Amino acid sequence: MIVHCIELGSHWWTRIVRDNDGDFVPERSTFFNSTAFQRGASGRHWLRCWTIPGIVRFNVAGFPRATMPTDLQNISALSNGIETLHGTNRLLFRCAVRLGAPIDAYLVVVRSIMCGRIAFGSCWKTNGVRVVCASANKGEQETLVLMPPNGAFQTDEGIWRIEWRKERTSRRRARLVLASAVTLSAI
Repeated sequence: MIVHCIELGSHWWTRIVRDNDGDFVPERSTFFNSTAFQRGASGRHWLRCWTIPGIVRFNVAGFPRATMPTDLQNISALSNGIETLHGTNRLLFRCAVRLGAPIDAYLVVVRSIMCGRIAFGSCWKTNGVRVVCASANKGEQETLVLMPPNGAFQTDEGIWRIEWRKERTSRRRARLVLASAVTLSAI
């Protein structure tokens, strides 16, 4: 499946492999991402506080233009979808795909401070919307959601879906937007 990564979780970490000469080995290096909350002012400590454990993994060799983890936002990549191992969801991205490739799903982070809280016990999503991982801490939520192009979900702020919008640079980008005057059952 081809997944377009709109925005990822707050917590990034890497596994950088170097050969005997100290040179970077992209074939064995990876970037990891998940939901979490910053602990302390340094920006180096994170609390995962998982309510739904999960990790997104990018094999660096498949993303030659990515020199840092944040370069992986707003790209489309090849994935097998969510797999579960030992109770933890895993989403592996193998390589980037060409621009204009048909998108099967979107990966987007839902932060309660921006979009509102998700009531997970309710009928909060349409068919095909899946949670990769979710964290909660002191009333705040951060949830990483994989959703089909026609998917939607509901928070206490309203119903959210993906739209392609033109930016100031005249480049189109996928964005999470509040759907106007619509119910989740109508989608």
